[in-house]
Amino acid sequence: MKFPKLYQISITGKIKTWSIQAMDSYGVGIIIINTSYEDSKVSETIRSVVVGKNIGKSNETTPVEQAEKEARSEWKKMYNNGYRPEEEEDVEMERTKQIPVELFSSSRKITMLRTQVRY
Repeated sequence: MKFPKLYQISITGKIKTWSIQAMDSYGVGIIIINTSYEDSKVSETIRSVVVGKNIGKSNETTPVEQAEKEARSEWKKMYNNGYRPEEEEDVEMERTKQIPVELFSSSRKITMLRTQVRY
């Protein structure tokens, strides 16, 4: 099961991408996580789930079902941490909404970024 790719703008202004998928490999659950910044190398993490949970009980899960549940949980966690399933153009537009504000104080130039507030 492949989940939608998530995007976030880093503190430096680069676009971060994060994606996750769960798959079946001969009865073993495989979780693949890809992370990267725009125009950079993709980092891939592969994790396997060999044993399901609650074996012998009414709510038991197979290794593949458990991998899907863990992948869904991680996707929700990243979404709650500020990543969004938007297209890169939308994230690019969000980055341009940042307005530089320059403050002059005691002969020191302080540059700050003020972002548009959404409700």
